Amino acid sequence: MIEKITLQNYFKKNYCHIAVRNEHWSFMTFKIDLIFIALAILISGGCATLKNSKSDHQEMIHIIEPKVKEFIREIPEEYLVNFGIGNYAEVEASGLGTPVRVYMLENDSLVFTNTWRVAIISEDQPKALLTLIKDKAGNYEVVDFGAKILAQELADVNQMINFKGLLQVHELQRDFLFFEEKDGRIELRPIPDEGKHVFTLDEIIQMKR
Repeated sequence: MIEKITLQNYFKKNYCHIAVRNEHWSFMTFKIDLIFIALAILISGGCATLKNSKSDHQEMIHIIEPKVKEFIREIPEEYLVNFGIGNYAEVEASGLGTPVRVYMLENDSLVFTNTWRVAIISEDQPKALLTLIKDKAGNYEVVDFGAKILAQELADVNQMINFKGLLQVHELQRDFLFFEEKDGRIELRPIPDEGKHVFTLDEIIQMKR
């Protein structure tokens, strides 16, 4: 007899292999087979390029929200607490926050990765983060879910006019909040940062070498 493969069955069988992740670092994803998730959850979107504006964010949320909830409902309910969510009822009542663009350094320049971090909002509080990527055909895929602490960090700055997104520097194993001032000056604030440090782009480039 061939067992029907579902995300729920897969999750139960592989849960013991999920590594404990550091919730401060968004790049340390739990070890679910991303290929399986990509096949299971394919979110169709428009082919138009989404800009970093409120109307485009609303369009994106409208496209992805139903499939995001479908994705979360496939996770066994008893495991949702590990991601800051109480039960399926909370999933149905939740919404999505403003998408945050993710950048990386390529040839010492900031490059948008066609990736967004999107918070799941319940009772006006960020519960967890989804990572979404967009392929060349205009389809969205959920490739990560978790990072409750990072969700709160992003919620604290996401409505600031000069906040542009999240910079991931894998060489440093750190994420940075990316701000651009009116004069074009770039400020990068590490997550987490107890000392409230602010770095310039040149300083980060030198640190990663």
